[in-house]
Amino acid sequence: MEHAQILELAEGFPARSVPPGQIIIEEEGESSELLILESGTVEIRRMGQLVAVVEEPGATLGEVSMLLDSPSTADVIARGQVELRVIDDPEAFFAEHPALALFVARQLAERLARVTSYFADLRDEFGDADGQMGLVPQIVSELLTWRRLTAEAAEHAEESA
Repeated sequence: MEHAQILELAEGFPARSVPPGQIIIEEEGESSELLILESGTVEIRRMGQLVAVVEEPGATLGEVSMLLDSPSTADVIARGQVELRVIDDPEAFFAEHPALALFVARQLAERLARVTSYFADLRDEFGDADGQMGLVPQIVSELLTWRRLTAEAAEHAEESA
């Protein structure tokens, strides 16, 4: 699937115009929408730090929090005038267009592969470091070990903190 095809699929959905500087998605905010970028450029910021710049028409925004059913993981901010399409029921949209769901899954897998590779490089680079930098390999190893906390384990972790 190409970004142009995503734009075609989103054509009939409501449009949203966003002025420069406006926050489109707020970090830790609640939203169940999937947004499709029609035009313009957005910044992705996590804890205020620039993570990515997205300008490809047909790019999806909000897919991570929608798929995880969790608060947004980053701010999405309009760099200039931005035009979006709004998918209010992304699960139904993905069910109706499984090729789009696979496309988004592949994009997320590519991001995960890059991050995992970066973490592995960090672990290797700081493996022999002293002091606080010597903790990097341990921290990275923990990050690379995928564990989904059960509600009980998460509750226990909060009580222990």
